[in-house]
Amino acid sequence: MKLGRQLDVRIIDYISDRKARVVDENNKNPGILLIKGKPNERKNGIIKAWVIQYDRNQGLYLYANAYFGKHDISQGLTERYVGILRKMFDHPEELIDTDISFLKGMCNRCLKKDQWDWFTTYKYLGYPVHPVLREFVADALVQRDKLRTGDYVGLPEFRRKYQFMLSSILFHLTEELEDENLYVDIPIPDFDQIQWKKMSYDSRRNLKIAERIFKKSSLFSLMHYFVTLEQEFDGHFIQPFIDLHRNKLSQTSCHDVRYQRTHDVLVGKSRLTLGAVNFLSAHIKSNNACAKSEAVRMFSDFLELKRDAFSELCSLIAETRVNGIPLPQLRNGLAHGDVDVTAHIDGAAFDNLRSCLLDPPVQIFSRILSNSFQDSVPANLDS
Repeated sequence: MKLGRQLDVRIIDYISDRKARVVDENNKNPGILLIKGKPNERKNGIIKAWVIQYDRNQGLYLYANAYFGKHDISQGLTERYVGILRKMFDHPEELIDTDISFLKGMCNRCLKKDQWDWFTTYKYLGYPVHPVLREFVADALVQRDKLRTGDYVGLPEFRRKYQFMLSSILFHLTEELEDENLYVDIPIPDFDQIQWKKMSYDSRRNLKIAERIFKKSSLFSLMHYFVTLEQEFDGHFIQPFIDLHRNKLSQTSCHDVRYQRTHDVLVGKSRLTLGAVNFLSAHIKSNNACAKSEAVRMFSDFLELKRDAFSELCSLIAETRVNGIPLPQLRNGLAHGDVDVTAHIDGAAFDNLRSCLLDPPVQIFSRILSNSFQDSVPANLDS
C-alpha cells in the first residue's frame, strides 16, 4: 500500500494517549495509529488516517491522523534545495561539502519522520524505498568527506546512482519556485493562441517553466517538455476514451502479457508514458490484440476515422530523434540517469526537442491538439 494513502480505520483499543490499535475498514489489515491531538472519531470508532509506514517484521501498518508531515516545504528550504540540485546537474565542480550535507538531511527527514514537511519531501523524491534512502545518506557522507579534501571524482557516479530521486524533487520544487508571474494564458513564442488554449493548465505551466529555467538548468528543463508531452497525449486521447467507456468495459484485466501494458493504460490502471505509445499504435491494428483485450478493441473503434492519424502520430513520437536518440529513450534516460543518454545531451538538445514539438514539419503538439478527442466527451457526463 502506497505511503500517504488516506483511508478509514477503526480504533480497536488505545495503547496509550498517543497510540491505538486499529484495523483498515476496507481490507481488515491491522495497524497502529500514531495520534496527534484528539482523533476525530465517527460512529463505531472510525476515523480518517493515512499510511506512513509498513512494519514488515510485525506485519503492521503505521497510520497517522494529523497533518504533520504533509506541510509545504518552506520557501527558504526550496530555494536552497533547488540551488544545490542545479549545481549537481549542471556545475558539480561548484558543490561544497555543506551542500551534500544538506541533501543528506533531505533524505534523513524522510527516514526519521520528524519534520513538518517529511512526507511532502518523500513524495517529491518519488516515494523511494527506505533502504535506498539509507544508502543515499551513507553515500552522501562519503561524498561530503571527499569534497572536504577537494576530491570530486565520485560525484558523477553519485549523481547517476540517485538521478531519479534528485531529478524528481528538482522537478517538483522548480514548479513551485517558478510558479509566480508565469502568465499561463499567454502562449510561449511560436505557439498558436487557439491551440495554446486547448492545452491543459498544467501543460501550459510546464512549458512556461521549461522556457524560464532553460538558462539556469538546460539538461533538466528537457523533462518539463516530456512531462507535458505525456500529459497532452493522455488528455486528448486516453482520458476521453476512459471517460466514455468506464462503465461499458466488462473485461477489467488482460491475461495475455503481450497486451497487458496497453490494456492497463486504457482502463486507467497504469500511467501513460512515451514508452507505451508505440505499443498502442501496433495493438489497435492487431486482430489478435483486439481479440485478447476488450479495451484495445474498443479503443480501436473509438478512434474511427482518426485511427491512421493517431498511428502516424505514435510512429512520429517513437521515431523522432534528438541528438540521435529516440524520444522515448531520451525521456527514460533523463529520468533514470542513464549515462549513455545524458552524455549526448548538450545545449542544442533543448532547441532540437523544442523544434520537434512545436515547429514544422514535425509539430507533435499541433498534431495532438488537431486530432483531439476531448470534444467527444459530453460536459455533463456522469463519471
